[in-house]
Amino acid sequence: MNTTRKLTLAVFLASSLFSALASAQMISGPTVQAAGEGLIKPDANPLNPANRYLLVVPRDQRPPIAREALVNVLVDIDASGKVKSVNVRNGFHDSAVDRLVEKAVKGMSFAPATQGGNPVAFQNLSLQVLLRQANPPGVSDAMRGDLVKLAETMQKQDYRGAERSIDTLLDRNAKRLFEMALLNDQKASVLMSVDRNPEALLLSRFATSSSPAVKPRAGAPAGAPAPAAADAPAAEVTFPDSFLSPELYVDALRKRIALSLVNNQTGEALQVYEMLKEAASAAGKAEVAETLAPQMQQINDLLASDQQVGSAIHLIGGEWSFTMSPRRTFEVSGLSDKGRLDGIDIACGSNPVRRMPVPEGAWKIPDSWGQCDLIFRGKDGSTFNLFEYLN
Repeated sequence: MNTTRKLTLAVFLASSLFSALASAQMISGPTVQAAGEGLIKPDANPLNPANRYLLVVPRDQRPPIAREALVNVLVDIDASGKVKSVNVRNGFHDSAVDRLVEKAVKGMSFAPATQGGNPVAFQNLSLQVLLRQANPPGVSDAMRGDLVKLAETMQKQDYRGAERSIDTLLDRNAKRLFEMALLNDQKASVLMSVDRNPEALLLSRFATSSSPAVKPRAGAPAGAPAPAAADAPAAEVTFPDSFLSPELYVDALRKRIALSLVNNQTGEALQVYEMLKEAASAAGKAEVAETLAPQMQQINDLLASDQQVGSAIHLIGGEWSFTMSPRRTFEVSGLSDKGRLDGIDIACGSNPVRRMPVPEGAWKIPDSWGQCDLIFRGKDGSTFNLFEYLN
């Protein structure tokens, strides 16, 4: 019987399971619509290719906002490029940030979405809004005792209690992006322990987020954000782009690779491995990446073979992001009862993001589009199988 390989956490990236699926084969599916024919999402100058908007707090903001934030929003835009509505969904934020985010996004101007070259209205554009301050990686004094208690709870393997504690800390106590990333990384470990691996991978993505670091202004007045380690000499204070400190970032990337593989997200595993090599080298921990090199080669060999690779996709919050491997031909099947798939957003580097319905049968992403992420959207909780074929 032909099989598809499912990489798992067993022996931490070193082994694999085999499950019976459809026959492995080379399939040349129809190519998805060319850019000028499909629905191309709105664009705005303040956004980077990841659809992230960097929020700036007005100097006259009252009361001032002293926290950091990472907020996911959905935006409806009319055919003229004007924002019609803003829906704050989830993330790391509070009500004061929500109000600032809504005001900022409503003030944005977009080049409208197009279909067949004509401007059209667009619903549910997904944006991420980031507010970052000049904080080095570290926790506030108020959080230290909470984290000690959390560590004790995890050591007791009280995973339900640990999850509750983390959720409370994220909702009430955490104010820094470092704290958000650290708590999401710890919650990913908790969910791994109880086999909630898709949710754990989603949290691991948050934990390994980054953005250009914000450093204190020269001659910043007293009261500007201070280093988390108050006794650290000023010369030792660093402001990395990652939300976590360099050493913790390396560990979190390694965990994300493991979770990518247990979820059969081979493209994401390969992409994150490249991030790990760079981060580990910079942190003086190059051996961490070197130990995974044989497993990464096994993945490349698998993807170059004629074996079919299948992933069980679970929509969380109504979506799931899938990073392409070198394979470019896909097929969706086995949608769960009462599940619903509304469409796919295809994000390829700095190119316009394309939205399309889910094709029937096998379909191929054009080579000219380069490396892409496939963002599946539909009913929250829907599950289906995504098969990757040799090009």
